[in-house]
Amino acid sequence: MSGTGLGAATTSLAAAVAARPPGHGRERGRPAVAAAMASAPPPAAGASPSIAGWQALAAELMGGEGDEAAAAAAVALAPPSPPPPRPHSTRAPPSSSSLFAPGGLFFLQYEALKPLGRGAFGAAVLVRRRADGARLVAKVVGGGSGGTSGGGASGGGPPAEADALARLSHPHIVRYVAAFALNEAAGASDTPAAAILTEFCAGGDLASALAARRGRPLPPPGALAVAAQLARALAHCHARGTAHRDLKPANVLLARRTPQGEGGGGGGDGAEGWQVKLGDFGLASSSSSSSSASSSGPAVAGTPGYLAPEVVAGTPGAAGSPPADVWALGCVLFECLSGGRPAFGGGGGVGGVGAAILSGRRPPLPPPVGRLGAAAHALVDRLLAPRAGDRPSAASVLAFPAVAAAAAALQERGKQRAAAAAAAAAASKRVEEGGGGGGRGGGGGVATSPAVVAALAALRQAAGRG
Repeated sequence: MSGTGLGAATTSLAAAVAARPPGHGRERGRPAVAAAMASAPPPAAGASPSIAGWQALAAELMGGEGDEAAAAAAVALAPPSPPPPRPHSTRAPPSSSSLFAPGGLFFLQYEALKPLGRGAFGAAVLVRRRADGARLVAKVVGGGSGGTSGGGASGGGPPAEADALARLSHPHIVRYVAAFALNEAAGASDTPAAAILTEFCAGGDLASALAARRGRPLPPPGALAVAAQLARALAHCHARGTAHRDLKPANVLLARRTPQGEGGGGGGDGAEGWQVKLGDFGLASSSSSSSSASSSGPAVAGTPGYLAPEVVAGTPGAAGSPPADVWALGCVLFECLSGGRPAFGGGGGVGGVGAAILSGRRPPLPPPVGRLGAAAHALVDRLLAPRAGDRPSAASVLAFPAVAAAAAALQERGKQRAAAAAAAAAASKRVEEGGGGGGRGGGGGVATSPAVVAALAALRQAAGRG
């Protein structure tokens, strides 16, 4: 297929993904694909197996196997032939940052494994990098979505999201890998359909983890550990002039999640071992974009139940300010301590949520457990202070004694994991050396020794624990 045909195909797929609300893919996805794919050339001979995943993904996104539009999408996603020289175009490049690689490379270098979910502006897909087998997440954003929710000038979109992620490097922020402009050949919109690749966090998201607890609050050490990690991530963002603007449990990813019943104190459920990372920077804004937003009027972006009072009130520039992120951190900590019940947003629609935020009405938390519980409740009150100026900065949150203790415990736990991993690697190496080629003193008996096998298993288990 020509480069132009591939660009049109990927544009259509991305647009169909972005236009597909939950539960309505069959009604709204088919016409867009069927119309755009009708003139696509047939697939090249000897189609590469790596494209099969994308063909299956197209079928799933468009409404299931056997669907004519899905078949058209699969044909259009056949491997491209080497692209011919591209004619000169006066169209602006897809991103001023030049972060976006040609979309054709995306389909050649990555294989789709399964959809992970979708949000307001696109779909998340688990992919495998063909070069090394690494599993990553591709956020596929449709052209023209803009990546904002009424954000206006302060809105993000694929270029701004990729820029933000590329500028941030922190243990508690999802790692940026690459970005691809999927409709760069077709020129279908001012905001390019894009695929933004980040690391894959195997533990899911915080919202799902809290829901799985069926109303049981996180123990105070675990809740404070989550808050400490997010405060570190926000402090890193704010120091670099970036506001996240959509912090909520669904955008907090778990890179490591200790299984229930292992370690962690706090009732034996391992909540202290959750290693969290801040993700989804689709609404992120820089200090420069915040100033432009304030000059053009109030900009409201984000999830209603996590908006700060000054954002709900429409204060110019508030939506992209660090205090608004800190408020959202307070909402997340409240949810951890309440067993998943939100501080604001228990009903009444958007208007009711806004009224509750402005009045400060929120349900009571369960009675605190011990000194750490009381400290966690006090921290919630500080983070949810009605006046933006009364809230601590993300960096100063780390100085709170209870948060500092949680951060120190996390650091110590990380050292223990690293030591266990190093010990497991060293033991494995010794086994290989002792059991290979006849081995030392007896033809490889070391490698099959039950004691060695048991020791290795224990070390690996310790290394993998959160």
